[in-house]
Amino acid sequence: MSDEHLLEAVHTLNPRTLERARRLAIALSLLRSGIGRREACTIVRVRCVVGRIEAWRVVSMAADMAGKI
Repeated sequence: MSDEHLLEAVHTLNPRTLERARRLAIALSLLRSGIGRREACTIVRVRCVVGRIEAWRVVSMAADMAGKI
């Protein structure tokens, strides 16, 4: 199964999952580029149109994935 087919299947099962993965990828990219957690939360909040708590959760998860930066 190709990545494209896998993403299509995930989107079919739960469309929100794909959007959450996109937000996580954005947060991870921001943190790896050297942006601090607080600023990353603000950027995720604005860019993805989510609340403060959701942005904090996503950035926190991305920080765990990124390891020591």
